[in-house]
Amino acid sequence: MPGTGIAESGISTANGVDFTMLAELFIDIRDARREDVGTLANIFIKSFRDDSTAQLLYPHDGIWPVVVEMLRTCLEDDYTQVRVAWDQYTDTIVGWTAVSLVASEQDDYFRFCDSTVWAGRQLLRREAGTRREAPVHLDEMRRAGLITQLRTRNRDGQERHIHGQHLVINTIAIHPDVFEDEIPQIAYKLIDDARDLAKAEGLPLWAQFPGDYMGDLGGLFFEVGFVEVGAFELNLVGYVSEEQRRRRRRNWGVQRWTQWVLRSGDWDHGRRV
Repeated sequence: MPGTGIAESGISTANGVDFTMLAELFIDIRDARREDVGTLANIFIKSFRDDSTAQLLYPHDGIWPVVVEMLRTCLEDDYTQVRVAWDQYTDTIVGWTAVSLVASEQDDYFRFCDSTVWAGRQLLRREAGTRREAPVHLDEMRRAGLITQLRTRNRDGQERHIHGQHLVINTIAIHPDVFEDEIPQIAYKLIDDARDLAKAEGLPLWAQFPGDYMGDLGGLFFEVGFVEVGAFELNLVGYVSEEQRRRRRRNWGVQRWTQWVLRSGDWDHGRRV
């Protein structure tokens, strides 16, 4: 995207190899590096292109610099770990996850929230800065309401089901152009890696995601050893802007979100990869 200073990277590697043409991926997990930011931002935005909530929170291309800023913040934060899934054969990043330590109710917003909500909030802040004295758009008020709803559900769920310090999976993002049957494998390795981090820290692990994200993401959480502790439904119709209503390209309807906890001591109960 122009003007960001970071080129949007596609699914091909620098040497022109398209890993979607390979018979098999050889996935490993490593720490993210600063030079990965452009690729990770691209994967994040594309991985949520079919998610209804993300479509409401990111109605235009202004989300790109926001996601880049979010990633830089995560990489510089001492209490957040960003891990990438990469194909060893092509040295291509195919997905990533962010896990943060939540130590108190006063923790930074991005640590206890899922990243889609945090990025949506930052986008609204940018828009408010450029609007200055102009009236707040009704569309912005709707998006702010959706962000508040998801933030409150996330915070309340953590306070209800976990006591004291814990870890939160903020992001699980996988490039949608990989083979469909590879996505669960990549997602599982990223979640399994988060489990190892929780075990090393001796802390419970929390996650809140849309129930339909990446197919059966809940099934993968269950396999790792998580327990579903909560669920709620959002009627997205009330958050749709007038422009989005006119397009009529999507049946917004109701989206179900699920909340998961991997409790302390349960780190070895699930399947290992």
